[in-house]
Amino acid sequence: MTKARFIYNKIMLNKVREMNFFERINISFSDCVKKYHLEFLPSYLEDYYNGRLLRVKESVTLDSLEIDDIDEMGGTIILFEKDLIIENALTQSNVDYGPTVIVKGNVSAKNIAFGGACIIIKGDVTVEQTMIGIYNHGVINITGKVTAEYIISDDHCFSIYDKGSKGIFLGFQDLRYHAKDVLSGKYYDDAEENIKIDKIIEAIKKGNSIKKNGNIVSQVQKAIDKFKASKNAKLNLSNLNLTEIPEEIFQLENIKELDLSNNPLKELSLKGMQTDHLKSINLACCSLTEFPIDILNINQIESIDLSFNTISSLPERLPVLNQLKKLLLSHCNFTEFPCILYQVVNLEYLDLGFQDEETLFLIDKALQSLKVLLLSGNANINITAPQPKLYELNISHCLMDTFPIALTKSTHLTHLDMSYNHKMRWLPDEFSELKKLKKLSFSILYMEESHINILQKLPKLQYIANFLKSDNPFYGNQVAQALLAVKNWNTLVIDSVLEDQTIIDAIVLRENLKKFIMGEYEVDIKEARQCLGVSF
Repeated sequence: MTKARFIYNKIMLNKVREMNFFERINISFSDCVKKYHLEFLPSYLEDYYNGRLLRVKESVTLDSLEIDDIDEMGGTIILFEKDLIIENALTQSNVDYGPTVIVKGNVSAKNIAFGGACIIIKGDVTVEQTMIGIYNHGVINITGKVTAEYIISDDHCFSIYDKGSKGIFLGFQDLRYHAKDVLSGKYYDDAEENIKIDKIIEAIKKGNSIKKNGNIVSQVQKAIDKFKASKNAKLNLSNLNLTEIPEEIFQLENIKELDLSNNPLKELSLKGMQTDHLKSINLACCSLTEFPIDILNINQIESIDLSFNTISSLPERLPVLNQLKKLLLSHCNFTEFPCILYQVVNLEYLDLGFQDEETLFLIDKALQSLKVLLLSGNANINITAPQPKLYELNISHCLMDTFPIALTKSTHLTHLDMSYNHKMRWLPDEFSELKKLKKLSFSILYMEESHINILQKLPKLQYIANFLKSDNPFYGNQVAQALLAVKNWNTLVIDSVLEDQTIIDAIVLRENLKKFIMGEYEVDIKEARQCLGVSF
């Protein structure tokens, strides 16, 4: 033991003696756990244990308590067998380390601030004003219910297991309140958008409330107020870390659009909610594993977004939604094309991009009303049936070696993205049947010029995005030469810079050119033409 540590222990021992309600016990960690029924203690605490247990058998009431006055350096286990009642502030100020504090009963105080200690409370915690955990070295673990004006985590490991806990939570995943809306101005820095922790600690020690004067408005209530004031009848509850539908919205009428995206709902219950006018629901990134069955009761629903959920199938009753026009299912877990979609008669927009790596999509029937089909990022796609009303198709990043011949009969197609299909070597002659095609994005690393020339047969083609990325420094220029022969386009986007200034000049000199982008650089067409001494 160092001299400094010896002196520190003597000081702490004297302070403990002054608090004569402690029973001082020297005991090993394992014996302590066994004798006092502390099996819930994390095993890693044994590495820091100094062999000293301070135990209080009965409930204790104090004016205030600074735990660091008992053991600031850590290593001691402080055990309260029953209740701990503090009339003013219960604090543990050292944010780097501290003792292990266990309360088997309830805790009450006017204010509580914990730093680097390990705090375990098995009962309820009642705080008149503020409870805060500071910095990420400490742990607060509460089995019971917490009731406080404010419950704040400043990057702290703060666990509360009773869902009945009440208060304004700040710094947790619960995002129902924003600090600037609920804290008195001197405790929130608008410029930095941060809580002023030092000021809050100062208020706790003085017994002052940090509560904002006037009404406290939750993020949910703000969303409701915005909904009531809007004309579009959209209720936006996204990014609030909701685990269920807030009761506050059950009485709202005339909701047409409901955005619940980026909330860990896991499952969705709409029981009790008025959905008679609901036409659009956004449930992207909601940790859902199944299609929410309650949606099947919304007969007039037109748009459903379930992107970024681990859904792998659709219900057989989906066709009852005969008004459904838009269905977003990107980044889910489908391994095959959901055949039930053939029966969704009014479906116009379908996004099934980026599914499971083992996905095999066979689309062998027409989706009669489909206008937009997004399949990007799926490695195994086989489309063998024309889609009669299709006008936009995205099959980028799909490892395709050619354009599906069946889709050349989709003659309403105006927008086509087949970029980053680096195996695509040729276009079928039938590609020229896409007479209405206006916008084309593609990669033609190995495509022969004769296949590029097919584009000359597309009279309405205006926009070309060409993704080159070839190891051959001259290859891009050859592609550009072929593209120059295609007369109608007026916009060219290339993801790399052409080396041949002659080619660049030829592009700039196209009379109908409106936009020319190489990599991250947009060419100033007017300036480039002035340099060439040309104007149109």
